Amino acid sequence: MYRKTGKYKSGIKHYCKGCHKKIGVTKTNRCRSCAAKYGWKNRINKSLNLKHGFYSIHNPNIHKCCDCGEPIWSNPKTKRCKSCENKRRFKLRIMDNKGDKNGGFVHGKGGRKYPKEFDKKLKRKIFERDNYTCQKCYIYPCNDLTVHHIDYNKQNNKENNLITLCRKCNLKVNANRDYWYAYFTYIIELL
Repeated sequence: MYRKTGKYKSGIKHYCKGCHKKIGVTKTNRCRSCAAKYGWKNRINKSLNLKHGFYSIHNPNIHKCCDCGEPIWSNPKTKRCKSCENKRRFKLRIMDNKGDKNGGFVHGKGGRKYPKEFDKKLKRKIFERDNYTCQKCYIYPCNDLTVHHIDYNKQNNKENNLITLCRKCNLKVNANRDYWYAYFTYIIELL
């Protein structure tokens, strides 16, 4: 199996340099777990040491996390290691769900419920008026139709404030509200 040189003679016990467990003959003289730990530490030490050419500090793929200071082996544009970035995103997600800091917050009207007048009869009446077609993408027939409030006020259920949209378009028109308010007001005047 092994060549019988002075180092590998049978009968000699070998121990791990790291944890001093009894092991068989290996190239590193370490058990698997210590070899893995040592290999990682060795790579980090090489990256922070100027003596080693390829793993030098001038390598653009090696930099430190701005929060914890651990070396990052990735794109130089990243500022944080994965664990610090996940912590930061979790904090932002918790903060964003609170009141006016939430992206969906518009003048405090987003959490209101629809009034009783906004029922199936009214929706069906709007769908019939618009011929069961989305008034933005003009897809007919569409299974996922919704009724959209043009002025984004749930309490205003007048027929000239309601328009038929498919679900995809209804999601798109929640951004850039001033533009879509003017656009749909113009379309309602034409109907």
